[in-house]
Amino acid sequence: MDEVFIAIVLNAQRLMLDAKLLAERGSFQSAVSLAILSLEESGKACIVRWKRSGLITRDVSKDLYVGHVPKQRILGAYHFVKAAYEVVFFDQDGNPVEPQEDDETIERAAKAGHESGGRMTFYAESGALDFMKMAGFYVDLNDKLEVMSKGGDIQAGDAARHIRDAQLGIEMARASPRIHRGMAAVYELGAHHKIRRRSRELHEAVWAAIGHTNLDDE
Repeated sequence: MDEVFIAIVLNAQRLMLDAKLLAERGSFQSAVSLAILSLEESGKACIVRWKRSGLITRDVSKDLYVGHVPKQRILGAYHFVKAAYEVVFFDQDGNPVEPQEDDETIERAAKAGHESGGRMTFYAESGALDFMKMAGFYVDLNDKLEVMSKGGDIQAGDAARHIRDAQLGIEMARASPRIHRGMAAVYELGAHHKIRRRSRELHEAVWAAIGHTNLDDE
């Protein structure tokens, strides 16, 4: 790992720990905002890792600097690939198995991935994460200058959930090369709400990324 990647992950960890401290003191709004910022930093670390390792060859400037949804939805890709990986490489009792390249295995892996990654991808793509993040910082007004949101509805459970996501984001950034190959494939094929139009393409891309043995993976 290079120093840029390490610096970004350490910043994500700092923001997550600050969020935990704020939540422990009852400042749930600010805790949620910092937790989501932490998740975005972890997503940024992934994009940098993919670009530097050649998993993404195109220009990633917009992904890094224009909006935050691309960085937020990477956790959905992580959930997708991790669930698919567990189906491919382990049996129902958790014992390691040799991956089988057949339609049934690929479909089971894809189903597990969709079920695991869908929630986080929807939250990111719908703008819900951005809304929650902003609610912790601002009093939002509508065009009549009336208060739309002041973050008062954010409670301890919200903070705990977003802090867990931030912790998973750091785990995600540090995942194995095989997992990152799959994540980059999911990310490049677009958001999960578009998958229905190109599901076979996605499933085959994820299989190509994680469905074979590589001595550098673990």
